[in-house]
Amino acid sequence: MRWADYKSDHRLDLVANVGGVVYGEKVDGGDREISAGAAYRRRILAPVALDVSGYGAWFRRDEQSSGEPVFDQDLYTIDARLSWALGKKWVASAGGRYDWSRYPGRQYALTSDPEELEAEKQNQWGALLTFGRRFGSRNHLNLELLYRQVDSNVSWSEYYGPTALVRGRFTLPLALTVTPIVAYSHRFFDTFDTDTTNVDTRRDDSWQYGINVTRPVSQRVSVFVDGSFLYQLSNISAFQFDEARISAGFAFGLVSTRQGPSVLTQPPARQLAPELRPDGVHFRFRAVGARTVSVVGDWNGWNADRNPLRGPFKGGVWEATLPLKPGIWRYAFVVDGIWQAPPDAPRTESDGFGGVRGVLEVGGP
Repeated sequence: MRWADYKSDHRLDLVANVGGVVYGEKVDGGDREISAGAAYRRRILAPVALDVSGYGAWFRRDEQSSGEPVFDQDLYTIDARLSWALGKKWVASAGGRYDWSRYPGRQYALTSDPEELEAEKQNQWGALLTFGRRFGSRNHLNLELLYRQVDSNVSWSEYYGPTALVRGRFTLPLALTVTPIVAYSHRFFDTFDTDTTNVDTRRDDSWQYGINVTRPVSQRVSVFVDGSFLYQLSNISAFQFDEARISAGFAFGLVSTRQGPSVLTQPPARQLAPELRPDGVHFRFRAVGARTVSVVGDWNGWNADRNPLRGPFKGGVWEATLPLKPGIWRYAFVVDGIWQAPPDAPRTESDGFGGVRGVLEVGGP
């Protein structure tokens, strides 16, 4: 859920997640997870913004026949950073992060009394530096540099080291949005117990590759495919492994609480109906205070980046003329990323997902 006031440039986001996993016959039990978080953004000066976020998660894995559920975790995170807009295309940010985590399934005798067991706990401190490059209104590429220090009541779990991550977001034909990720981490375990190995200290290196592909099928529904691959190396062979994951599904936008631009969709006298002109079809949309307005339809694969409208002009009206070929075209508008039903459309029909789209017939020459 999001509450936003674009006039004073501040925004609040709330998110919650409940999940469960049931494994196949080769693995006992399953997983359960509950998490919730909040993020607040406030623009301090024209090029400077402050972001503060907090997050908590509770994860439990059923006890396995092979031993204790060592993956159980309670996690709490707080993050704060300042961002600077370095012109129209570059953004830089710097900040810090603190994590506190507890692993109830990892019980150790940490005192002189072997009968007294204590769960593993960790404190993680991190410093973050990010550089971002915009490519148009929707595409971007980010480089994130993170250094973290992990302290624990279990000495062999303590480590420190850097992480570098490259993350992008790109729009492609057919209204596809692709988000690739490449990350590298190096970790030093100076206090790890190496008595049973032939190395002085433990060192880990990991590479992670991921990609997400999303395509909207209506103003409220999107289909997605997400995949990732993790490859970890270590100078202790017991800590080397590979992991691959893939998932696919639908994302539904059920309720919108966004208080963005004032969209007037029913002005008098059908002022915003598409107008057939010698050079094409003239589209107009009234959105007072909007930052971007686009027209999407059959001709551009419902891609919001293909046909942006110019504006705003008098009365908050945005407009563009497109040279459409003769035929019947279905269309809608996208205002600051939110799909809107077309006002004063010659005809309308259901998009099959609870929304409305316009129907326009373009005749011959």
